Amino acid sequence: MKISRIAFLVSAPMALTLAAPAAAQDSAEDAQMAEVMEKMQAAFAAEPLTEAQEARLPAAQQAVASVMPAGIYSDIMRDTMTSVLDPIFSEMGGTMGRGDMAPILGLASSELNELEDEQMAELSAILDPVFADRTRLGIAAMSDAMGELFGEMEPTIREGLARAYAVRFDAQQLDDINAFFATESGAAYASESMRIFTDPQAMSGMMQGMPMMMERMPDMIGEMEKATAELPAPASWDTLSPAQRSRVAEILGISVSELQESMEYAAPE
Repeated sequence: MKISRIAFLVSAPMALTLAAPAAAQDSAEDAQMAEVMEKMQAAFAAEPLTEAQEARLPAAQQAVASVMPAGIYSDIMRDTMTSVLDPIFSEMGGTMGRGDMAPILGLASSELNELEDEQMAELSAILDPVFADRTRLGIAAMSDAMGELFGEMEPTIREGLARAYAVRFDAQQLDDINAFFATESGAAYASESMRIFTDPQAMSGMMQGMPMMMERMPDMIGEMEKATAELPAPASWDTLSPAQRSRVAEILGISVSELQESMEYAAPE
């Protein structure tokens, strides 16, 4: 399993494509990503706390410290990665998939669709005999990296959660919550309230809902298409006026003929 496939399992359906673009492209993509992140941060910017909410913040921080003790986010991420990826890999039989084989063979994944499971397993053994080890080591490395990353993010997440508590709960409610967390049962609940989502029972329940989601997906996509059906289609080479073609080419720093070739190549069939 290539690292890109491991990343796909982690973040599916938005798989990560690990390519090696030119340095100039990297720089442009980094700038674009920074711009996107800046806009996302602006979009999710929260209103400043009121004076009353600020006064409740210490009690809110106390409550959050109970449900999110130091290091829990890192542990949860590692546990989640392991509990999700290990069963998926085991279900796949520990062999290469078509997406892993196709680049090695210089073929499209669709050209391997007719292969039987036994043939796939034999090809996997020939093309990458240590595929299973490579995959497990990759999953372990990614789990550790994600755990470390979320461990570094944890203080800001904890502070954001505390501010949310200060907004959503009044002073009496926060006192009641902290009083409950101070009891034996409350402490037990608080320490497990986040971890419980990675429990095999909880994960099993979520996985049982996956077929329902997949079954509904075509209907949801249909609703999206219906909602946008009245909107005009995005521009194509044929729909652009000569002036628009010239201006787009000028903005991109390419010739009109290069723009035509690019847009016609990218046009859906």
